[in-house]
This record gives sequence, C-alpha cells and structure tokens, in this order.
Amino acid sequence: MKIKITPDNYRAINAALDAVNGTARSQVIRYASDVLAVVERAEAKLASLPKAERGTASVTYTPAGPMSAYKYKAKSTRISAVRGSKCWYLISVETVDLYPTQKERFAVTITAGQAQRITEITLSDYIVAKDQNHDLL
Repeated sequence: MKIKITPDNYRAINAALDAVNGTARSQVIRYASDVLAVVERAEAKLASLPKAERGTASVTYTPAGPMSAYKYKAKSTRISAVRGSKCWYLISVETVDLYPTQKERFAVTITAGQAQRITEITLSDYIVAKDQNHDLL
C-alpha cells in the first residue's frame, strides 16, 4: 500500500481504514483527517530540518487505550506513513490490541544523516566550548 496523504485521496485512505477497522467505531483511527493530523504532527517534529531533507522520515501511530474502567482489550488501528521528497504516504494500516490505560504510541523515525543534520542546525546558534575550564564571567 502506498497512498499519498492529501485531501484528494481521502476516499482511498478511508477505504483502507474501513477495510481494517471493520465494524469497530471506538478506539480506532476512523477518518483520513485523523491520518492527516498524525502526519502534520510528525512534520512539526521535523521542523528544524529543511523540507528538502525530510524525505524517508517515517511515523508510526497507535491511539491511546480505553480508560481504566474498561476491563478488556480493545481493537484499534496502527498506521505507518513515510515522507517522500514533498509529501507523506500512508504505507500501512493494521489492527492491534489496546489495553486499558495504554498510552498512545507516536514515533517519528529519521536516518542517522537526518539526526546529524538536526544536531548541526540546532547547535549552529551556539558556541561550543572546547573544555569545561573557561571563564566567561
């Protein structure tokens, strides 16, 4: 599966979600707009990286589990998306089990090169001391 995440493709994204969710309506990712919100959140996490260098980053998301009063596991949805050179693509929709009070899982994965670039950009506003024994006061 590889569906470009844009409003024009909402019908295809919704169909992929419906195929996995079946009749489940709570604790699942139901709408393409929810998928868009996840990739927008991932894009915000990549904000310190220039847009041209964000390709191949990925995100995996599973919603939070039911409240503690709920005694059984619940069916939910896990999605995975990868960023292309200019946009995000939905690459996986699968069923998972959630347990009461389980926290949401939101993980953005980047390459070692992207991590190095983020570090360079972040530290570019600082002067890094060569040792701990410097007098600046």
